[in-house]
Amino acid sequence: RQCRNSAEEEDDGDDDTTFLAKILALNQQSNNRMPRERLIGQLLTLFLGGSDSVGTLLCTAFWVLAADQELQQELVEEQFNNQFDLEHAKMECIMEKIPRMRSFFMELSRCYSPSPLIFLGANEDLNLGPLVVGADDAVVAKGTEVILMSQAASLHAVAPPTQIPLGPERGEPPSQFCPHRWLIAANKEEPVSGSSKVCVHLPSLKSGAHMSFGYGQRACPGKDFAELEFITCVSHVLLAFDMSLLDNGNNAALHQMQLTLHKRSHDSLNS
Repeated sequence: RQCRNSAEEEDDGDDDTTFLAKILALNQQSNNRMPRERLIGQLLTLFLGGSDSVGTLLCTAFWVLAADQELQQELVEEQFNNQFDLEHAKMECIMEKIPRMRSFFMELSRCYSPSPLIFLGANEDLNLGPLVVGADDAVVAKGTEVILMSQAASLHAVAPPTQIPLGPERGEPPSQFCPHRWLIAANKEEPVSGSSKVCVHLPSLKSGAHMSFGYGQRACPGKDFAELEFITCVSHVLLAFDMSLLDNGNNAALHQMQLTLHKRSHDSLNS
C-alpha cells in the first residue's frame, strides 16, 4: 500500500524512488494496464527468481567448491589466465572465455536446482493418449494442477533425458554431478580436465535436457541474467579467497555448511 501510494504521487525530483514504485507508476501511466493480480505475480517472480534462487545456488556452489579443491583451483586458473575486467567486460566476452565456469553453473543448476519443481495448470482438457498399450486415453481435466518433478527427472538413474551427455572422462551418468559434463576438448585425445582449450556445449531450453529454468514458452526470461549474476559473484570470491571446509566438513549437510576463507595468494598461479 505504501509503495502504491508513493507511485501515485507526483514526481518530486527525489532519486531515491524504489524500483517497485517505478514499476507501479509505469503501470498506472500505461494505456494497457496490467491487472493488479497479474502485476503482483510478475513482481514476485522477478524478486524471488532474482534473489532467493540465485542466492541459494551460490551457497551450494561455495559448498561444492570448498569440498573439491581441484575444481576450485581449475576455475581460479581459468579466471586468472583470462584477465578480463568483470565489472566492465561485455557479457559475450565473459561467456566466451569461461567455458569451465559455465559448465559448472549448468551442472550445478541441474543437480542442485533451487527450483526442483514446476507448477502448471490445465486450461483445457488435455488428452495424453494411452499410457499403457490397450488402455483408454488418459485425460488431464481442465483446472487440474500439475506438479512436474523436473530435477528428479533430470537425475533419473534408469531413464534420464536422452539429451544429457555422459561425463567426458569417465562416462559419468546423468544421475551423478559432473562439473565437466558440458565441456568438449579441442583435442579429443586430451582429457577435459587437463586440456588447455575447451568449449562449452549447453543444451537448448527447448531440448528438455533439464528444466531448471523451465521449458519452451514457459522458460525463465531471466536465465541469462541469473547465469551472469552467478558467474560474477563466484568469480569475485574465487579470485579473492581460498575456500575450504572445516574439519569433518565433508560429512556436513548443505544446510549445515561451514567454510573457512583465506585471502588468496596469486603467487602460486604465476609459477
